[in-house]
Amino acid sequence: MKFGKILGFLAAVLLLIGVLAVLLAVGAAAGLARGEITLYALQDSYDGYLSIPEEYPVSYQIELPVSGKSTVYRVVSGDSVTVTAEGFVTPAVQVWYWNGGIGSSWPTGAENERVEYRYNFGASVVKATIDESEYYYSFTVTDYASYYAQSIMQEYVQANITDTMSDIEKLYAITSFPTQYIYDSRYSGYTSMIVFGGGDCWASTAAILYMCDIVGLPAHIRYAANDFGAGSGHRNAAVQIGDEVYIADAGYYSPRTFSVKKESYGFSYSVSNGNATITQYDGFDSHVTIPDSIDGYPVTAIGDDAFWYGESYSGQIVESIELPSTITSIGKYAFFATHIKEITLPNSLKTIGEGTFGDCASLVTVDIPSSVVSIGDHAFRNCTSLSSGQTDFKIPDSVTHIGQYAFYGCSGISGSLTIPASVEAIWMNAFDECAGITAAKFVGNAPTVGDSIFGTRGNEFVIYYQSGKSGWTTPTWNGYKTAVYDPTQEISLSSQSDYSIKTGKIDGERIIAGVSEKTDCKTFLSSFENTNLVLCNADGETLNDDYNGYVGTGFKLKALDASGTVIDEVTIIINGEISGDGEIDATDRMILARFLAGWEGYEAKITNKKSADIDGDGEITAKDRMLLARYLARWTGYDTYFK
Repeated sequence: MKFGKILGFLAAVLLLIGVLAVLLAVGAAAGLARGEITLYALQDSYDGYLSIPEEYPVSYQIELPVSGKSTVYRVVSGDSVTVTAEGFVTPAVQVWYWNGGIGSSWPTGAENERVEYRYNFGASVVKATIDESEYYYSFTVTDYASYYAQSIMQEYVQANITDTMSDIEKLYAITSFPTQYIYDSRYSGYTSMIVFGGGDCWASTAAILYMCDIVGLPAHIRYAANDFGAGSGHRNAAVQIGDEVYIADAGYYSPRTFSVKKESYGFSYSVSNGNATITQYDGFDSHVTIPDSIDGYPVTAIGDDAFWYGESYSGQIVESIELPSTITSIGKYAFFATHIKEITLPNSLKTIGEGTFGDCASLVTVDIPSSVVSIGDHAFRNCTSLSSGQTDFKIPDSVTHIGQYAFYGCSGISGSLTIPASVEAIWMNAFDECAGITAAKFVGNAPTVGDSIFGTRGNEFVIYYQSGKSGWTTPTWNGYKTAVYDPTQEISLSSQSDYSIKTGKIDGERIIAGVSEKTDCKTFLSSFENTNLVLCNADGETLNDDYNGYVGTGFKLKALDASGTVIDEVTIIINGEISGDGEIDATDRMILARFLAGWEGYEAKITNKKSADIDGDGEITAKDRMLLARYLARWTGYDTYFK
């Protein structure tokens, strides 16, 4: 019995060995990874200051686990290593030849030409092919100088920062670290500062940021050239501790000092005549509210480049901004090229400066208040998402000047543009590359204009002006087709109306938005100034005075002249009211769900597709279905989509 058990055990072992052999053979044929190897390299600029210790490998000899008739080695990924025919791996080197400040990858033979050897740090993979088997070796070439500098800072943190310290104590200890090195404008990174013994403010800031990351303090680089006494390229660090922002600075002169200062609300500011101007945002919030006063000073202005400096240097993304009612001016390029999607402009604002919102490609809507007098050059240039809520775009009645390229490239604006009588001048290319603007309606006399204010347009683009206003010419004005219009014949909302007349995203149709479900005809018609109006249902049938149903999606409101001719027309859209009966209910949800599921015949049951585009993004998607379902289920907050 014992002998039989032994034989059985041996058989099992042999079977296991056989299975492993098969797996190894399959694995070898498919290609086996042989681990990761780190190699170290040091740029020759550190010669005489730093060397790589022997225990840090600078090369590697590949030893294959099997032998065969032929072996081929090849780098198959990355450019940080080279490999010989014998499998000897070393860091890849680029040779540069310098003559003065001009470098070349080829020798010129010039006198005193300096040769520099550069390593390509990073990851690479070497494949070894032996007969039918493949083996892969992963290599990472590490900059030993950076590794050394980081080790110095890690050791400093371990020796000087403890868990019992407060965050502000940790920040003081971190900020004092660079003071052991002299100020030297030749070196701008923490590696060169530590290796050579000196560096500039960029180097000290980089060290502070690295150590803040080690101890878990949120921090980012800060543009500091506007600080008192600072040079044009000065940088320091903004560090968040709780709800406060601190500025950590390790100096910009010798002997080196350091400072840690709390910044009110995360804003830098200047004071003039008792009023504060926000000069920079250094905080960490994506949704920013600017206070109406700061340290007792009323905030009346946003300075030049204020948010552009903060975002372009720190990388901190700001998506929305709310300005206080004390703001009267916004400086040049204040929000230039930032990621803001929305901003609240107060009624106290008088001027929008040059380039204020230029290249803000994410900015969707902005309501220019009626207090604004001047819109500067390039103010909204290339705001490609700007749409003013899908409505016909209207310049406020207070504006007198529109600068050159002010709305250039605002391709999201669609429908008709209305220019009020207050506008005295529009400078060149102000609305160029705004293909969505199909017409421009001028209320007053012809303003002074620059070249190509609307760019190059065909006959489909028309400028409308009122009869009796001076400066206009027919059939063209400054190269654009013109026509006369009578403002008394247009459909016009009363001042008390909550509705708006817009241009829909899906097909460009003029619509009335803001109508609630279960609105009766009398209530609806009271929102308009016109007296000669006709209401028709979705089938085009005129509704008589005895109609006692609700106004529904797809209904049309028409304005008639004295002869009964239709001179203006808009379509009623009620968000989520898809069937056209004036009520939002389970029927609408069912129609939308089956339409999205591709059920035959349900597209025809949608009275007007704009009513199914509940989130207003120009598409009918599962998100619209979700919004409708949650509204009907009375989820909190979802009613805002249906007002």
